[in-house]
Amino acid sequence: MAQEYLLFLDEFHSIVQYLYSSDTLNQKRREVFKDIQWLIRSAKKVIVSDNTVSNHDFHFLESAMNETGKHTELNFHVNTYNTFQGTPVVRVSDREKMFQMIKKRFHNGKAVTVACNTKADAVYIRQRLWDETPDETMRNNILLYTSDTSNSVNIAQEVERWHLCCVIHSPKISTGIDYHPTEPIDTFYFGRGEATVCPATAIQMVTRTRKIKTLYICTDRMRTKPRFESEAAMNAELDMMQKNAHAMAWNQQTMHDFLVLKELVDKTWSPAQLEDVYSDNKFSIGYRRFLWYDTIMRDSWDANFIQGLQKRGFIIVNEEMVGDEILLQDPAERTAVMVKCQEEMIKEFGLWTANKDTKFASTFDTKLANIRDIPYAPLNQGLAETLLSAKSALNVVIQTFTETEDKWAGRRVQNIFLRKCAEDSNKNVLLGMYTAVKLQKMILHSQTVEFDERKYLPVCNMVLLLHELMVAFNTGLPEAVHLKVLNITLSQCDYDEDEEIAIDNNAWTLYQRYSKMVRTRPTTRRALMGVIFSLSQKIFGKYFTYKNETCRRSMDKTKIKCYNYKSNDTIVRVHVKLADWSKRNLDDFDRDIVAKYKLAECQKRDREGPTLNDFFAISNDERFIPDPPLAPVILKPMVLSYVAPQNPKKRTKRLHLVDTVPSKHQVHVPLSCDAQNTTSQQELRRVQLKRQKEWHSDLNSEKHDDKQEQKRQRRDGGS
Repeated sequence: MAQEYLLFLDEFHSIVQYLYSSDTLNQKRREVFKDIQWLIRSAKKVIVSDNTVSNHDFHFLESAMNETGKHTELNFHVNTYNTFQGTPVVRVSDREKMFQMIKKRFHNGKAVTVACNTKADAVYIRQRLWDETPDETMRNNILLYTSDTSNSVNIAQEVERWHLCCVIHSPKISTGIDYHPTEPIDTFYFGRGEATVCPATAIQMVTRTRKIKTLYICTDRMRTKPRFESEAAMNAELDMMQKNAHAMAWNQQTMHDFLVLKELVDKTWSPAQLEDVYSDNKFSIGYRRFLWYDTIMRDSWDANFIQGLQKRGFIIVNEEMVGDEILLQDPAERTAVMVKCQEEMIKEFGLWTANKDTKFASTFDTKLANIRDIPYAPLNQGLAETLLSAKSALNVVIQTFTETEDKWAGRRVQNIFLRKCAEDSNKNVLLGMYTAVKLQKMILHSQTVEFDERKYLPVCNMVLLLHELMVAFNTGLPEAVHLKVLNITLSQCDYDEDEEIAIDNNAWTLYQRYSKMVRTRPTTRRALMGVIFSLSQKIFGKYFTYKNETCRRSMDKTKIKCYNYKSNDTIVRVHVKLADWSKRNLDDFDRDIVAKYKLAECQKRDREGPTLNDFFAISNDERFIPDPPLAPVILKPMVLSYVAPQNPKKRTKRLHLVDTVPSKHQVHVPLSCDAQNTTSQQELRRVQLKRQKEWHSDLNSEKHDDKQEQKRQRRDGGS
């Protein structure tokens, strides 16, 4: 029986925050609330603990214990001991000064910890510190923990070696890790923007180090204006969403606030209004209080962060301590560091495509699996062979772009694997190719599945919004100049910029939520085109579309600045080349897209498998060989010859397949057996060698058949 148990809820503030804000609880949030309420009421004793307990946390606890809304008598035990009592906190105004402090301490042999609220800052600091640390032993003591860190890495065990290291981490480390250095050390925090973590989480990040000598913080780009003037204004917007739910578009009905309220409120049918009528209950009231608390926290992020530190005993110092003069950061220097990061990743990407050892192999494999729609499970026995085939197709695409000297397409492929923004842009291109009907089906389906399958939900909403805006823009224009989701190419002479136009209220409200590039509601085609342009760049990347400045003459012959818009077709072409079309239903795609990019042929190619022509497209570097063809391929007569390896220390055999008909193709296929390969790489190599033997057998058989056919033709011709 539950009455015999003690219920202990540690990190209670985080639990309540998760219950209200997590997307994983959609469609089951109310059931979880009822289960927790039953546990709290039925347990013999309930104990909750946390460093921060807010008013909405108390409201959650009281509402779970009674239905009347009255205050419940609670016993408080306040721990007056502050671990960080008297620890100074220095506010640093310049990020470059912070970095120079970190470098100086690390080079002097002192351990430091650096917490960043974004992955980009953590990567930048690590790379720059690496470049400015010449000693190889000290470089090994620079540790980085971000979302790219493999789940197999046990951070709790690695804490033992932190005493000589510079530990740099993103919100990957926020709870569950305790670092107790032998002597107090300096800790640094970089914060940029209030959207990533709340003040309470930021405090958890910096206090992972339990003995802090001095805490240095540098925050910028924080919100300084409140989102709502009052709690009543926020509730008025939420009420408007509920009352107009029947008239809202699909993309608005999938916003997080709307989904949570829709699930928590009570809904009854009104015969008079012929609509559902919503009414609040204790669950929805609690959610409203949580939203207001979260809004206040983020509207005044800095103030709440400082207040939270003071409650833990920290002493705030508003300016930097007097010391050596440190020059401000040069923008060119930051650019140079990021270029070095990029060059290192390009080198690792080249090693990965050549099947050589690289520390980013798991990261690249995961990205390739996402591009080719491969379920990525490292323990899957067939995954190695599937990735081998996918990498073969990738190498064919890279070589194709190299031979055609399409450097922009080749660079785009590279960036998809190296940059998160390019990877997301490539994913979103698929949604841009779908019809509006397919997108609505995806949104409906996403409301019934778990979090991992709901990753496309916000982008689906934005693409549907783009459809709506383009319908409004295309009204009254010739079909030849109609805008399309993946093609907004438009010249200024094709339309009247000053023509008045109106867009739907719901569409404009949704645009303001997803993009803040344009703040004034458009009333002309010129203004609406600016809205479409900014939203298109937000979805598909800033390089997807661009505008060239031009001018036109007004009625009084004065020059007016305007723009010609053009879409970058390379981004769509690269997606078509990289994707696996064998599993996709072409009925879900726009018919013009299917015809323009020959998706039916792409689907046939992927279902039948790569041909030997794809094999010939590979250059003489050590790349993977594509899968053997599933359909018969007619080959020209071949001459088979072997060439001795140039390096006798490396057991390499080069096979030359030379076309008897003069051709520019001469293929070198290295068969290397490197003793230093890992077990997984040796397995991939064995699969590769097995496939080669099968291919060579087919080549010899078809060559013999071709010779017999030639003899027969000569005999018949002579007779």
